[in-house]
Amino acid sequence: MPHENDCGKTSLIDCLNILTHNKPVEIDDFSYGRNELKIGIETEDFVFEKKYVTEENTVLEQSFIAKLTNAYIERIKKLLMRKNMILLETMQRLRLGLHPIYIKKKYAGKCSILTLQSI
Repeated sequence: MPHENDCGKTSLIDCLNILTHNKPVEIDDFSYGRNELKIGIETEDFVFEKKYVTEENTVLEQSFIAKLTNAYIERIKKLLMRKNMILLETMQRLRLGLHPIYIKKKYAGKCSILTLQSI
């Protein structure tokens, strides 16, 4: 019977140590009958994944992948779209002979939000 405080903390720490190269993967880390092991961790902005295989009782590192999360990609798209809209609005105002706009930045979490204000 597992101890009441046994909720996988050691496994999580082992995974973090493997991903940061502080701990090697050993043959005993593979499930019986399996020759492939994937270890991954997801943060707010990235997904990190490391893959290992066994070959003749040797562990080989196959790949280390870092991918952007969909949420991060969407935040960047929105930020770029806002900046593009500001640029288009400024160009249009200049063509019409109106004063350009200045941009005021507000910060919300990790993204800066640009607001338009006429002068």
